[in-house]
Amino acid sequence: MQGFEDMCVNGHTLILNWNTKGQEVIHNLHAPDVRDPRQIVIVSEDPPTLDPVLPENRGVVTILGDPSNVDVLRMANAERAQKAIILSRAQGHVDADTRTILVAIALEAVAPQDIHVVAEVENPANMCHFECVPAAVHEAVCAEDFASRMLAQTAIFPGSGVVDFYDNLLSQAPGTCEIYACPLPHWLHGRTYCEAQEILLGYEHERVVPIGFVLGGSPLAKAIIVNPDPTSRDGGLRVLEEDDRIVVIANIRPLFDVDQVECALHVEKR
Repeated sequence: MQGFEDMCVNGHTLILNWNTKGQEVIHNLHAPDVRDPRQIVIVSEDPPTLDPVLPENRGVVTILGDPSNVDVLRMANAERAQKAIILSRAQGHVDADTRTILVAIALEAVAPQDIHVVAEVENPANMCHFECVPAAVHEAVCAEDFASRMLAQTAIFPGSGVVDFYDNLLSQAPGTCEIYACPLPHWLHGRTYCEAQEILLGYEHERVVPIGFVLGGSPLAKAIIVNPDPTSRDGGLRVLEEDDRIVVIANIRPLFDVDQVECALHVEKR
């Protein structure tokens, strides 16, 4: 443990608890086309089995301990972490979601503001409980919910390839695209969504396809506007503000770091 403390890990990603989804999570976090891969620190009472041959597992640190224990979280430098993924420890167990919430509360006590927390939910009926602790869990994901919707979609549109389409968007791998909710570039502040869409479709520095936006200051899951109505003041005619986010499909996370003067000239050409 002393060796880990000497590393002074900072800005890392925590994986709290461990289950069969853990290796796939690491694979996506350390995929070759991830623009800014972060050090991964696993905190779990169950020792993960990681294949040292796989390149994505190199540099992954494991701390054996209860992630709902604040002292264990401090040993993982949780207060310096950038993101945390809480996996369900006891998949299928009646108390799995309760344990996950306890981990989230402990993490909030150690790192109350500067860490984004995503939690796996076992039982769809428990989603409401995660919504009651928005400061501890910023986004909750229930695989069972997604599976049910996917099955319904494939039944409604048989042979449409919708499963392959979603798989492409959700896989962080070379040659695939993903969905990104990006901070609004300063050169789009004060423009309508329709104006921003036209500019981004002709953006020469990053290949992106805008599909919507997220209202600033609101939870992501409840504030996303997809394919806005171009005639609506709450949709395509809405003037984008500084704390809004633009949602795009791209094969790598856009940086939108073009110099303001260069961008102004580019926009003027449009």
